[in-house]
Parts: sequence; structure tokens; C-alpha cells
Amino acid sequence: MKTITRSRGAVPIIIVFLSLITLSCKTGRNIQKLVPEKLISLEQARELIQNYNVHRALIIKQYEDSVRNPGDDFVPAKFGAYTRDELKDYFRYIEVLAKLANIDSLGYQFYFTTYPESNTYRTNETVKYPRKNGFCIVPTMSKNGMEFGFQVLRTANGKFEPLLIKDVVAA
Repeated sequence: MKTITRSRGAVPIIIVFLSLITLSCKTGRNIQKLVPEKLISLEQARELIQNYNVHRALIIKQYEDSVRNPGDDFVPAKFGAYTRDELKDYFRYIEVLAKLANIDSLGYQFYFTTYPESNTYRTNETVKYPRKNGFCIVPTMSKNGMEFGFQVLRTANGKFEPLLIKDVVAA
């Protein structure tokens, strides 16, 4: 006849295991609450990227190879990249400037860009990616129910004020 003895170590292990399962379930529910409203699925992202490759990148490549620089094997940019720390630094910097300029409604617009064909800008700075596509992030503020890109300037009297980009750059 076999005697069954109770192991003293099993109860704490079972309790820890059940606690982890409970924590995992709670964390899963909490993560669902954090999902941004505009987050798209992987399938939607795949479809959007394929559409870009067929309906935009291909046209850009054909134009660059045949019109702008015939014979060149141009490769259109398909993405831009920043590290998490670069984005955090940028957003923190913009939030500080917005606070200094008393801007309450802060947003961001992403503008598609194309680097110049030459190796230097008009300012004589080096162009890192001639003819490549890119994007830039522009902070926005709400004014009269519309969103406008802005830059914060320091006036002669030391006050910080927003300058609407539309007043300086023709879009």
C-alpha cells in the first residue's frame, strides 16, 4: 500500500502559478483598454503598404528612372524611421515650447517630402539623401476650429509666441 504525503513546497508553487494566471488575465484586460482608437490591424497595414507599393512607389520609380535621371535604378523610400528615444525627445521638446507659448491644443501632422537633387541645400548644408522621399513631423495647434502647423519664436521682449507655418511657407 502506498502512502500519499503532501509536499509542503507544492502549495506555494500552486499559489504563485494561480497568481500569475490571474495577473496575466488582468493585464490582458488592461492592455485592451490601452489600445488606441486609430490603431489598425496587421492585415490593414499589409493592404495599405501593398497599395503604396503598386500605386505610388512604382510610379515614383518610373518617373525618376525615365524623366529625372534616365538609366538610374532609383529605389523609392517606403518608410521613415526614428528611434523611440528620438521621438520622445522631439515630443517632449515640442510640449515644452507649446507650454511656453500657451498652446493648449497640440497635435502633429506628417508631411511627405523629397530631398533636393543636389548634394547641398541652399544653406550649403549637406543633403544626406538626394532625390529620396521622406517625411517631417510638424506640431499643430488649433485656431478657429482648424489645425495649423506652427513654430515657436522668442520675441524681442523675451515672450514665446507661435508663428503659423502657413504664414511663412506656401503649401
